[in-house]
Amino acid sequence: MSYVRNIAGGALLVLLATTPLAAQYRGIVISGRGGGYSSTSNLNDAGTADFDLGFTLGGGVAWRLGRNIALRSDFTWARSLDGPGISGLGGTEINRYYYSGDVQLLLPIASFTPYVFGGAGGVTLDQSGTGSLTRVAGRFGVGFSYEIPRTRFSLFSQGTAWVYNFENRPGLYQERESRIGVDGRQFDIAWTGGISYRLPF
Repeated sequence: MSYVRNIAGGALLVLLATTPLAAQYRGIVISGRGGGYSSTSNLNDAGTADFDLGFTLGGGVAWRLGRNIALRSDFTWARSLDGPGISGLGGTEINRYYYSGDVQLLLPIASFTPYVFGGAGGVTLDQSGTGSLTRVAGRFGVGFSYEIPRTRFSLFSQGTAWVYNFENRPGLYQERESRIGVDGRQFDIAWTGGISYRLPF
């Protein structure tokens, strides 16, 4: 019984000692970012149709639970141009709207914090005059942040990937889907930089 009490007492001391350390990381983190965007997968298995490079803007809110974990809600807007193989639509702007929830794992090292994240949500592809298409999407990525000394601001850079199916569907490319054979699984990536601010609680 004494052995059990010693273990319980030791666990309580560790908990009490680490609680202030964990508390200094807790808070609501608001962030904004921008950068480049690319669809790395072809629109069809033949590899004859794909999208050109584009740009992206986004933002999110994270609930930092402690030193090593956070829950995030994110929204990203990306715009690209039709690429090779999608003739007749050249120069047309394609908008993508990604929305997702993530679990973020962090490893703070002094002022630097590398991190990874993963989650799921959806993507809506929209093109003026041809309709829109919404699909379930998986999301994952990696990044690092730098906490500006004596402030609650951080600078960060991250790479993000989304995976979803882009299939033949009335609306988007309705009159051309059969010709170019849209059937590919899409793998989109964004490389971005941004700034965040932590609200303590």
